[in-house]
Amino acid sequence: MIGFLPLALNLEEGGDMLQPMAVAAIGGLGMEMLVALFLMPCIYVLASKRT
Repeated sequence: MIGFLPLALNLEEGGDMLQPMAVAAIGGLGMEMLVALFLMPCIYVLASKRT
């Protein structure tokens, strides 16, 4: 995610075309991290209590 920051902030020359891709990649990686670290363990705990 940190590697996409210069593109998302449009700090480099010619980044206008790649800025939307970088913002979408940062959002996707952030969402994936939340799902993998919080949602899946919660679902596992809830599923294991029912059995």
